[in-house]
Amino acid sequence: ALDQAAIFFEKALAIDSAHAPSYAALATVYWEKNYNTTYFEANFLDSAFYLAQRALDYDKQLEEACLIRGKYYYEMNDDRKALADIQKALEINPNFWEAYSVLSRIYNWRQPDFVKAIQNGQKAISLNQGPGLAELYNQLGFAFACAGFKEEAKMLFKNSFDLTNTGDSLSYYLSVGTIEQYFRDYRKAEKYLDQALRCDSVNVNLLRRLGGNYNHLKNYQKSLYYYQKWLHQKDLLNILDLGEAHRIA
Repeated sequence: ALDQAAIFFEKALAIDSAHAPSYAALATVYWEKNYNTTYFEANFLDSAFYLAQRALDYDKQLEEACLIRGKYYYEMNDDRKALADIQKALEINPNFWEAYSVLSRIYNWRQPDFVKAIQNGQKAISLNQGPGLAELYNQLGFAFACAGFKEEAKMLFKNSFDLTNTGDSLSYYLSVGTIEQYFRDYRKAEKYLDQALRCDSVNVNLLRRLGGNYNHLKNYQKSLYYYQKWLHQKDLLNILDLGEAHRIA
């Protein structure tokens, strides 16, 4: 689908080589296609940055281009420039829910300020009434959990579950199990993660979480078993995951 999208955006640029939205869209396509495959290369995301910059050269008031450039700076560990670009995107469009979502992640994981993480997550939810809303509830749940509010987090995961057409049991049990692990109740986490395992026995995020939880429980044989399954599935799907490899060691 991304390849097909790129063809259409390139056709648009063949008609109008100064069409800023097409450059911004191509930047997003490049990001989604190449994030994992270029992570360890010297030119990591350079093309996404170049395309976003081209878009801004033609239209400085294009919020999508500001956001993608801000995300690039975030990946380059330049939080000051990242926050400046994302704030610029919100000055252009105060109803840009994606920008609030990115701000929430930044304040939750990189510039810890849980009040801002929660406020921006809530703002993103208030502005998004379509696709992606379930994931926003999930993201906000983790922000509440990191701030120490376990029950509020679980309620938000339930909201996320209710929004999916069939009720995404895997995501719900995985999220709640992860929260119990955050609060160091590894036995409760095991119970929820086992329920998730009944929904999908090869989900990479679940296998990784099971490996970590059994490690905390000092059941190293089971931990290694799930980590090996995780490695196999990750390689099968060509997924990059830098968050757990050191734990296996």
